[in-house]
Amino acid sequence: MMRILANAERLSPPGWHLVLAPRLDTATHGALGFAAASAPTLAAAVDTVLTYGPMRFPFLRLVSSELLVRVRLQLQLVTPARVGSAPLLELATLAIASFVNQLAARDPEEMTIFMPGLPPPYLRRLQALSPARFRFTAAACVLEWPRSWQSLPPPLADEALHRLSLARCRELYAREPGQSPVKSAVLQAILASGGRPPSLAALAAAQHVSARTLIRRLKLSGTSYQTLVDQVRSRLAGEWLRDTDLPLAEIAHRLGFTDASNFSRAFRKWYGCAPGVFRAGGSAG
Repeated sequence: MMRILANAERLSPPGWHLVLAPRLDTATHGALGFAAASAPTLAAAVDTVLTYGPMRFPFLRLVSSELLVRVRLQLQLVTPARVGSAPLLELATLAIASFVNQLAARDPEEMTIFMPGLPPPYLRRLQALSPARFRFTAAACVLEWPRSWQSLPPPLADEALHRLSLARCRELYAREPGQSPVKSAVLQAILASGGRPPSLAALAAAQHVSARTLIRRLKLSGTSYQTLVDQVRSRLAGEWLRDTDLPLAEIAHRLGFTDASNFSRAFRKWYGCAPGVFRAGGSAG
């Protein structure tokens, strides 16, 4: 997907991706979209997206927090920034903002979209796609709306449909060997950290459970915190060696290794060859 976006951005004028935004409605996401739209409250709808979202958009991590009078939803790509990532993040932001606005059925100007960086040259087109207020030069991509919206019932709230759609989401997850909502959430959080994973306690707090509970849930999913950390580190190490010119020492540092020799030992364990051999296109002897 990132390669396709990079090619499209290279060959198309700025703002080319905005033509896709109106097409990303609730029905686009199948069972997940219907489960969210039929939820009893906006809070339940958002929780549904946070739980089963990785099934539809594994490249995106969503983190929700409730402030005194506002709700904040941060969007973050789980892979290192590359060409083509900005359109992907903007599309995801517009889609989720539209989703929240439709389910709350309230004045969209009460919602604020914070975007990193400077306003793009296609700002007018961007604002036309969402009546929410835009704010730029933020540190991260964030949506905010009144906390009072959380208890509002969506226009299409339907208990039977919600229950049926949630069952379908669970069924789809079960089709992926070893996958579960908790495993996906932890994996996304570690990916989003760029190789320097948050502690087990921090991950548990983000999911509103104790560290012991998170360990137990990961075990039931057939994995562990350290296994997922190694999975992310090995993936990022392979990508950075293949797709960048970063020195081995820099890659080791980014992944949290104390020195390049420790990184090399871990890499041999993951790939069966030295990092230099892998980068050169070779394989284990």
